[in-house]
Parts: sequence; C-alpha cells; structure tokens
Amino acid sequence: MTHSSFFKYAIIAVVAFTFFFTTSTEVRAQGTSTYKRGVFVEEVTGTWCGFCPRGAWYMDSLESLMPDNAILVAWHNNDIFTIAKTQDTIEQYIGVNGYPNVSLQRSAATGIGDFSQGDILYSNIKKAAKQDPLVDFRIVNVTFTPAAVDFDLDVTPYDIAKMTSEDTASYVLVVVLTEDNLVESQHHYIIDPNTGSVTGQEDFSDFVHMNVARSTGGKVLGDKFILGTKAPNSTAYPVRTHYSVPINSAWLASNLRIKAFVDGKKTITVSGKKYESNTVYNASQTNYVSTYPASTPAAAWVVLPNANSIVKPNVPTNIIWATGGNAGPNVKLEYSVDNGEHWNLIIASTNKSPYAWNMPTSAYGGTAMVRVSDANTAATNGVSQAFKTPGVLTVTKPAAGEVITGGTANYVITYTGGNLKAALKFEYSTDNGTTWNTIGTLGNADGTSYNWATVVNPAADAPQSLIRISDANGVIGSSQLFTIKANVSIGTLSNVKVSGLNNANPPNIASNKATTVTWTSSGNVGSNLIVEYTVDNTITWHAIGAPVAPTALSTPWTTPNGFYANGCYVRVRSSDADKANITSQSGEFSIDGIGEGVYANAANGYSISNYPNPFGASTTIKFELPVRSFVTIRIQDELGREIDKLVTETFDAGMHSISYNAANISNGVYTYTLEAGTTKLVGKMIIAK
Repeated sequence: MTHSSFFKYAIIAVVAFTFFFTTSTEVRAQGTSTYKRGVFVEEVTGTWCGFCPRGAWYMDSLESLMPDNAILVAWHNNDIFTIAKTQDTIEQYIGVNGYPNVSLQRSAATGIGDFSQGDILYSNIKKAAKQDPLVDFRIVNVTFTPAAVDFDLDVTPYDIAKMTSEDTASYVLVVVLTEDNLVESQHHYIIDPNTGSVTGQEDFSDFVHMNVARSTGGKVLGDKFILGTKAPNSTAYPVRTHYSVPINSAWLASNLRIKAFVDGKKTITVSGKKYESNTVYNASQTNYVSTYPASTPAAAWVVLPNANSIVKPNVPTNIIWATGGNAGPNVKLEYSVDNGEHWNLIIASTNKSPYAWNMPTSAYGGTAMVRVSDANTAATNGVSQAFKTPGVLTVTKPAAGEVITGGTANYVITYTGGNLKAALKFEYSTDNGTTWNTIGTLGNADGTSYNWATVVNPAADAPQSLIRISDANGVIGSSQLFTIKANVSIGTLSNVKVSGLNNANPPNIASNKATTVTWTSSGNVGSNLIVEYTVDNTITWHAIGAPVAPTALSTPWTTPNGFYANGCYVRVRSSDADKANITSQSGEFSIDGIGEGVYANAANGYSISNYPNPFGASTTIKFELPVRSFVTIRIQDELGREIDKLVTETFDAGMHSISYNAANISNGVYTYTLEAGTTKLVGKMIIAK
C-alpha cells in the first residue's frame, strides 16, 4: 500500500459515517474561553512502529471531526521527537503494552482498532465530549517571543460542591507544548483491508506528524495547585497559575500550540492495592502561539453566571470574573434584563471575585446578563451569557376583597409566573397567613390556573383569607386578602378516627379487631352518612355497615380478618348527591394480619404487598396474578417521580415475590405500583434506616 493509498482508505472510512456534536465555543484575544468539555487524548507512538500510521490517522480524524473538543498529544518513542525521560513516564503511568496506544483522559490506554462508530474508544471519547464540564478552564494572557511562550491557566469550578475535597484528592495542571506538520520518515506495515493481516512493509519518507509533544510546562504528570475546596468562600476565583515554556530555535512557532488540562488525582485501594484514579475536569488548547501578540491586549470576562447557572430567589449570586493583559485589577459590574439594551449598576469598582450579588426582585422572572468592565476603561469589558433569573409568581385570582362562599365547588385560582420549577404547591389561610393548609399540587410549572375542588367552609366568615403558591425552588406568590363566607347550609365532617391504634408510624391495628370509628359533625350533612374503609391507598372503598343517621358520631367496625396491609384509611361522607363534597378521611394506618397469605392491596384476584414495612435496607414485595399477565412494578417518591422500575415482564398466574434493596434510597414514604392489563394496584412503603 502506498502513502497516498493509505490516506485514501482513511478518508473513505471517515466519510462512511457522520458525526454531529454541538458545542458553545468563544475564542478571545486573551486565549481560550469555552463552556464545553475538552477531552484529553494522548497517543503513544513511534516512527519505527509499522502499525503507528493507523494511530496517526486515528488522531488526525479525531481532530477533523471534533475540533472543539479533542485536545490531542502524540508522545513519540524515538530519538527524533522524544522528550527526555518523559516518554517512559507516560508509558508507565497509563499502562502502555504496545504501539500505537491511546489514552483517554489519562486512563484506559488501549490499542487502536478500526476508527468507526462501532469503535469502543471513539464512542467513549464522544460520550466524554457530551458531558457538561465541571470547571471553566481557560488558557489566557498568551504572549510569545522567539525564546518562550508565556501564559496563564484559569480554573473556576461551576459547582464547588461537585468537586472532590482536597482532603482526599490532589488537583494538578498538566501543560504540553505540541508542534504540527513535522515531516519525518515512518515505518509502515502493509495490511490487507479484508483480512487485517500484514502482507508487507514499506517506509514513507514524507509522512506528516501532527500534535507532536515538544515540551511540558512543569511536570508531565502535573503541577499541584490549590483549588480551594476546603474553604470556597475565602478563595478567589478564577485560580490563576502562570507558566513560561522555553522554545527551541528549531521549532516553528507557526506550528506550536499549548494544550492543557486540569485533573483531580485520587488514590484508591482495590483488593489491598493502591491505585491512582484521575478525573479530568476539563481540557483546553490555544491557536498557534505565533498568532498572539508580544503584549496581550486588555480584556475582562465573566465566568459565572452563564447559561447553565441556576439563580435562586433570596440567595446571593456569585459573579466570578477575571481580567487579563493590561486591564486593571478593579472592575465595574452591571446587569441587564433587556438583552443588553440598558445596563444597571451593581458596583462601581471592586477587585473581589467571586462577588456576591443580591439580585433585585424587580429583575425576577426572565433572563439577565452581567457585564464586567475595567473600572478605568469602559471599552475593556466582557458580557456573560444570558441566564435565567429567579422565578416570580403573582396570584391574580382570588382578587383583593373578593368574596367566595365556603363549600364552592371547582373554584379556579389563576396566576402568572416565570422561571418556575414543578411541582407547584397551593395553600390557603384564613388567618392572614398565620397558619397554612394545603389545597393540592400541580406538576406543570408552566400552568396559569388551578382548580380548587371544594373551597373550605369556615365556621364563621373569614375576611383575612389568602392563597399562597410556591414552587420547588422556593419561589412564593401570595394573593391579596379576600373573604371566605361561611355557608351554614353546608355542613362539615371532620376528625375521623379509629380507636385502638398504636403509636407506630403509621399507626397500626390488628386484623379481626373490634374497634370503633368516630367523627365530629356540624351543620347540614345530608340525610345519612356512609362510613367506609380502604386497604389499597384509597383505590377502592368498602362500606362499614349500613348508612347511619346524620346525628350519629360513631359506628362499630371489626377490621378485616387475615390482612397485612399498609395504606389503610377510614372515611365518612354524606349520602346525598348534592352534598358529595361533605366528606372527611382519617390519617393513614396499617392492619397487622395473622399471616402473609392474604394481601390488602387487592382487586379482581390481583394483589400486592411488601413485608417488612417499615424497613431499613430491604423488603420483599409479593404479588398475585389470577391469569398470566405482563406486569410492571414501579417505585415512586412523594412527588410522583419514578426512582426505580423493578419488573417489566410476563408472569404466570399465581403468587410471586421479589426482593427490593433500598440501601441507596433516602428515608421517606414511597409508592409502589403494580400494573397488569387494566388492573392497577398501589401500595406505600416506608424506608426508615
């Protein structure tokens, strides 16, 4: 195979598939500036290696297809390109067994296979590139002379809580100076494209080598620096480190680039042996150093907030900025809520980064940008990406002074909002906000109305009533005062209780137990009252005896025999159709059965339950099917979010059981749901470690 035919096959292979990847890249005169994940890829190679042309093609293809993400370095194991003793260090560190070999993010060195979508190494590089970076990592203040290239590395965590503490990790900066377009002879095996076997060999006298490592800025395994994870509030960001890398007169500055990454190195122990693991938080590179002026121009830029920032209400927002070149240390900070048409002063002069900014509530509910300017030279400035401001909520109905009759059905609460996060919680107060009662929740944060099924009916007129709405981020909106007018013609039922419950959580009672259901009543509650119980979390209800007179305040009840059930309730309701909203329900309790053969969450021959409940690390979920069925069992939290899907398969008729391990699940109340055909059963489990 000739030199030209080798690259012909390479081009055909690259064209054989399409790679789509979206990044956000912004290059400044100062150097690099990106919100992206740079992926550090190193090749161990040599001109003496007959397989290494494949490695060179692999790296060149990466650079062509992923120019915004692939940060490439080729370490050569030969006298022409080797950096003294550096090659051996790299080989030992990443575990090289042969040539060519590629390391991804300073780990997982592997022999190069076919460069295609099915190639595991290439797939891993793409996955790494699509991840959000953990730090903002910039090469800035680049200056070049024939003798050296000088520059700074800026590191800023996007979320300090996600960084490994310096109690357990060492943060290092790795810097490599590479040169492109080096022409040198290259040994090459001729490979049969059909069988992959070597059929001969030849030498290329004009082989072009790219990304060749020429020098390192400091240690090849990294220079330690302090990120400030122990005391983030006292650390100035970005953390800036200066480098000066000498340039050999034989190197061409027009082909030299700076490549660097920030690494969290942590020692781990596996089977009694210690290993060093790496987390490459981000990587970056410059253009050719000859394109940078001898004296960098003044510049200022904003690192945070950016488009990915989450700004919460009543919480100071950290503005992290930096200056470079000839810019002064003091800056003016401003913000805009109209896409930069108008700017509002935050502070006229400061040299403190991060700067804690309390965003005014007048800016809530939309997007904003921050501008940083040299305090003495307004033309030297940088503007952040647009970011979402804290949410805002305004209740428009009930209106101020509105009068609503107690017991009104389907009253519509209306509101406006922006930048809200589900779920929204709706509450009412009848004492001007001293106490609040839940109406319900809404999973859609972009809604504009909520249906209050039945307005509470107070014993007397409540002129100091309020509606309050809050979202998952803590954004709160409250109505003006309105009146809920007492409706004496509509009675109320309340305080439903079952005697004999113990003090467990939830309370429980024995099965086949003689007990009494009691309640309180006021006003017109209808012609009769119906007393019912449920053992499947209110899915189905069963009558307790015949309807009782509206004046009755109790009825006897013998709990079901043989049950073991959670999600049990008792309720009392009016028998009259026009008073269907007059109802009251007890708190949750459980029934302790005499065995595990009967299950309370049951319908049509289907059943599901778990034991023990409450439990710590694990529980057994049992379910019964009357016919062969396709079964789905899900676990959901109190907000209805699915946290686990235990079963999605077909089972024969009969009793089945599965073990559920909740060691990694937080304490709380969770719902498990069995779906089989048109049947859906729901139960509750309590995790209490």
